[in-house]
Amino acid sequence: MSPRLPRVTGAQLMHALYRGGWQVKRQTGGHVQLAHLERPGLVTLPLHSGETLKEWIVKSVLKQAGLTVEDLKELL
Repeated sequence: MSPRLPRVTGAQLMHALYRGGWQVKRQTGGHVQLAHLERPGLVTLPLHSGETLKEWIVKSVLKQAGLTVEDLKELL
């Protein structure tokens, strides 16, 4: 059985990614793109004032960042 995803807001997820070495590259409206110095690609993250992110959005962000659910729980 796969581990359960935590319920997080965009700000909480951005803070966790920041702790993992991701930095804000640019922001357009309610979406932020993060870049990592050692990993290729960008991670796009919605930041909508206090809204809890849907499960599919969290899964998409983790896939873009190359992280697992366990990695996310450690960073939170």
